[in-house]
Amino acid sequence: MTQAGQAARGPEYCLYNLGTSRRPYRGPAPDLGGPYVACLGGSETFGRYVARPWPELLGRTAGVTCANFGAVNGGIDVILDDPALLVACHDAKMAILCVPGALNLSNRLFAVHPRRNDRLVRTTTGFRALFPAIDLTETHFTGHLLRQCANTGSAPFAALIEELQAAWCARMHRLIEALRCPVLLVWLAPAPPPERVEITLPDPGMPAFVDAAMLRHLRDATLGLVVHVCPPGEMGEGGGMAFPPPDPRAAVLVPGAAVHGALAARLAPALSQALEEAGTARPAQRPLRKATGQPRRAGRARGH
Repeated sequence: MTQAGQAARGPEYCLYNLGTSRRPYRGPAPDLGGPYVACLGGSETFGRYVARPWPELLGRTAGVTCANFGAVNGGIDVILDDPALLVACHDAKMAILCVPGALNLSNRLFAVHPRRNDRLVRTTTGFRALFPAIDLTETHFTGHLLRQCANTGSAPFAALIEELQAAWCARMHRLIEALRCPVLLVWLAPAPPPERVEITLPDPGMPAFVDAAMLRHLRDATLGLVVHVCPPGEMGEGGGMAFPPPDPRAAVLVPGAAVHGALAARLAPALSQALEEAGTARPAQRPLRKATGQPRRAGRARGH
């Protein structure tokens, strides 16, 4: 296939199912019979629109299986609500988690879909008391909801942000505990973590409403935090990406191929050191079992 044809079609994601999970994962399905690392996160881990995402590149460099368990538009809840994924993480030597934003998770004001965390399922009486004038008839996604809330005034919007941050902190502690393996956090964004979140809409590409203080609260529960700032020129269409015609606007908001390569190179030394200390780096080649479940037909991950 020509490069133009591939760009029009998008990369092959080789989707498969992990055990009893109802969510498709990016393949090829990893070998989970020997030492492996669980790579978790949203679209930036899944590698939307890129042929070789950072988990694949990292695995090649470090010489260990790096299972790509990223979810398009996924947040914390997509991991916690997937028993098959949690079982796979229990057996991992460690997990690398791209820091998720605080928007796409259920809280005391609204609930999100368990597998598509960017989809709004319902709001609560608390939300309706805080934003009585908002009409949600045509609101189906958390991003749409957030923009409506931002237009109602700073006081109710600040209350919403406070609730999202509180839910994020509690859910992250729960997630780290549920993974049952050492966890390394990765901040992948166009700018470092802010010391304080502004009462406004989050900048594109930033983990929504997550600040440095929230990350410091996780310090004792994790292996640490790797901050990788990706230059604006390496995001989106100019970053060595392939996407079908309907998706260019969405592609502008996710890391390009150069970012995936740079992040893999950044993570490789720390990963190799951690695995060598555990006596698991560069395992001998031997027959390994495949991830359970039936493979799906290769294709493109669906967006909104």
